[in-house]
Amino acid sequence: MKNLNDMQFQDNVVNLLADYDLFLCSAGFEDRTVSALERTVDIVRIKKSLINLYRVDDDELFSRNKDHADKINHLLSGINANPKILETKPNDPSEFMFELENTLLKSKNVLIDITSFTRLFLYSVLDLCERYNVKSHILYSEPLEYTMNFSQGLESIIIMPTNPGVPDQSKKILMVLFLGWESRRLGSVVEEWEPDKLITIAEFSNNETREYWNEVTMKQCEELVVKSEHFRVPALKPRETLAKLEEIFAKYQNEYDICLVNGGPKIQCLALSEFAFKHPEVQLLYAKPYRWKQELPSSDSTKPISKGTGVTYVFSYPLNAFLEPQMEIT
Repeated sequence: MKNLNDMQFQDNVVNLLADYDLFLCSAGFEDRTVSALERTVDIVRIKKSLINLYRVDDDELFSRNKDHADKINHLLSGINANPKILETKPNDPSEFMFELENTLLKSKNVLIDITSFTRLFLYSVLDLCERYNVKSHILYSEPLEYTMNFSQGLESIIIMPTNPGVPDQSKKILMVLFLGWESRRLGSVVEEWEPDKLITIAEFSNNETREYWNEVTMKQCEELVVKSEHFRVPALKPRETLAKLEEIFAKYQNEYDICLVNGGPKIQCLALSEFAFKHPEVQLLYAKPYRWKQELPSSDSTKPISKGTGVTYVFSYPLNAFLEPQMEIT
C-alpha cells in the first residue's frame, strides 16, 4: 500500500482528483470524520463545498460533530473552497437535499466523502447524482479499530422516498439483507417485515483486518445466515456487489417483490443505490435505530464507535462512470 508522500502515487491521485465544482461531506462524531479531506486537501481544487452537520439530541455527540465541522470548514477555507455548513435533523434529509439540488444544477464533477453520512442521507445524495447525471468520486475512510459502541434497537423501517418500489400484491416478498455487526437490529428488520424469502449477503476480503471484521459479522449474524440463502461479496469491489444483485433480480423478479437493506459496510450503498435506480420496482429500506449509541456503563459511555483512521478508499459513482480502478490512500 502506498502513501501520498510517494510522488508517483501522488501523481496518479492528482490525475484522479483534480478540479471539482462541488465537495460534499458530513460532520460525524468519529475520529475518521476529517481524515479523507486531510489526505486530499492539498491535491484538489474545489469551487464550492457543503458540510452537513447533524443536530442530534445527545449533547456529547453534537459537540463532537460540531468540532469536526469546524475543522472541515477550516481546511476548506484554506483552499478557497467556499464552505457552507448546514445543520440538519438526522432523520430528515429534505433541507440538505434542497440545497444540494440547487447546487448540482451548476456542477459537473463532484467529490463526496461518504464516511459520516447516514445511509438515509447517503441514498438521497446518490439518487440526486444519478438523476442529474453527475459523475462523482467517492471518498470513504475506515477506522483503525471498532469499539462495538454501535447504535441500539430499531425504531422504524423507512422506505426510501427516492426508491419506494412498485409493490405487486400478487407477488411474495424477497428481502436481500447485507449483514454487519448489529445483528439484533437486522434481526428486528426481518421480524417486522416478515419476508417470504430471505437472502443474506456478507463480505469477504483478502485483507487481514477486514477479514477479522467479517468473521465477527458471521458470528454475530449466524442465526440470520442459517435461515437464509447466503452469499459473500467483496465490499471493496462494489461492481461485484452490483453484479450479484443483478443475478438475484434475474432469478427472482417474476415471483417476488424485492427489497434491499444494508446493515453492512457503507461502501455497499453505492451498489444498492445504483441497482435500485436502474430497477424502480425494487424497494430500498433504511433501518432507523432507536439510539445512535448503546447504553453502556459510565466508564464506557464516552467511547465513540471507532478509533483512529485506517485506509481512505476512492471510488467512482455511478460505478462505471470512470475507467480507473478503486484506489487506496493511507
